[in-house]
Amino acid sequence: MENQQALEILAFTDPDGSAERAFRADLELTRQFGVRGFPTVNLRFGERALLLRGYQNFEAMQAVIETLSEGALQWRAPTPDADNLLGFLRSFGRAAPVELARVFDLSAIDLERLLAGLEAAGTIRRVAAGNGCFWAPLDSRLACDPVTGLCAV
Repeated sequence: MENQQALEILAFTDPDGSAERAFRADLELTRQFGVRGFPTVNLRFGERALLLRGYQNFEAMQAVIETLSEGALQWRAPTPDADNLLGFLRSFGRAAPVELARVFDLSAIDLERLLAGLEAAGTIRRVAAGNGCFWAPLDSRLACDPVTGLCAV
């Protein structure tokens, strides 16, 4: 029933059929891997692969990636400065403070200082969302809706 409703919506919003083809390809992958829940992540490194089911915190994902790659891939936080933070936001369009603190290994106070400086410089803006916010670059060509998570160029 849900798949039929999804296809009906696609027919209305997908005149060339590309979204339906992508949907069907994703559906086939979920069947191949026996995906029954969200989130499910398929990690591959060389010939090795591992399917993770359910929420995984950062430390668990980091450990799995390092183990799967036999140490070839190891987490290294980027230098926590204004240029790197702005580059991250320009690459991804927007990010929540908790994401930025995690990626850059910053305390809430240190992150707030960096964000305040970038906001004062006019390079980023705070976007209210629910009980929190996202930070987004002002000069990004990527526009994202903080409520739906949909982005458009």
